[in-house]
Amino acid sequence: MKRSAAWQADLSAFLEINQFRKFRYGEWDCCLFVCDAIQVMTGVDVAEWFRGTYSDRVSACRRLKEFCGAVSILRVVREITKAHEMAACGILQARRGDVVLVKRGRRVSLGLVAMNGKDVIVASRKGLWRMPMSEALRAWHV
Repeated sequence: MKRSAAWQADLSAFLEINQFRKFRYGEWDCCLFVCDAIQVMTGVDVAEWFRGTYSDRVSACRRLKEFCGAVSILRVVREITKAHEMAACGILQARRGDVVLVKRGRRVSLGLVAMNGKDVIVASRKGLWRMPMSEALRAWHV
């Protein structure tokens, strides 16, 4: 997977346009937010298999299980990053625009390393939300 020459400008514009977009399963959830950002940076749709196939938490969980045999965001990310040659990296090696798995209460969520390189951006019910990199559990280069 290779980022385009204009990935920084493209990602910045994408984040600005979507900053107030509210979480909605199957349209704008943590996974699709990250996959849309990857597509903006690379032109590759890593969520093609999932798009338009779920609309709530129950159907999302069913789709995850169909894809990787478990209701596990981590397993799905491992499968997709492996298929698209996105290498795992240490949290401290994660760069702007890279994918991160973060802890959110009792659950995990996907996010992106912010353009400042210090925060993680996640989709939330109130729009894009920043959290500290210290909440990151795993990371993958885009």
